[in-house]
Amino acid sequence: MKSLLITAVTFCGILFGLATTPAKAVTFDVTCTGTQTATYSPGLLFRPQLVTVNVHDILGPCKSSDRTLISGSRTITVPNFASCLVDNDPGFVTMTFVWNNGNTSTSTANRTLIRTLSEVIVVFTGIIQAGEFKGDTLTLTITAATLNVQACLAPPGVTSTSGAEVLSIVRP
Repeated sequence: MKSLLITAVTFCGILFGLATTPAKAVTFDVTCTGTQTATYSPGLLFRPQLVTVNVHDILGPCKSSDRTLISGSRTITVPNFASCLVDNDPGFVTMTFVWNNGNTSTSTANRTLIRTLSEVIVVFTGIIQAGEFKGDTLTLTITAATLNVQACLAPPGVTSTSGAEVLSIVRP
């Protein structure tokens, strides 16, 4: 009985060993930490309204397969129908990262917003379509504290937010 069990375990190990393939290593072309500041005009209130959102990211330090790349930035302006409680997802957003070495990377990325009681998390996912790292996959995650509810009660409302961010650009 013991030898039958050993034979069965060995056979299963061989069978599953042949059926599996080794995991492909992930190759990061860029990883950065940074900060994001967003301003809202007019300020966010409890009442939904058309708001212009101006976003500025400062990325760095960065680690990259391009040794000349150590930092970057991103600036974007997005119109959005939003309030302190509702943020319509603009869907896909085109963004360009400007690197310290003079190169750029442009992506159209999908935006996902997650609200918890203590923070707001925004995740962008997409493909670099032009510039340095063309064809790579992009993930940008921003984490900010929830909005100041008292400021949402009356104008000027919430006029700015800031948070930490992590950018990953991965080679397929």
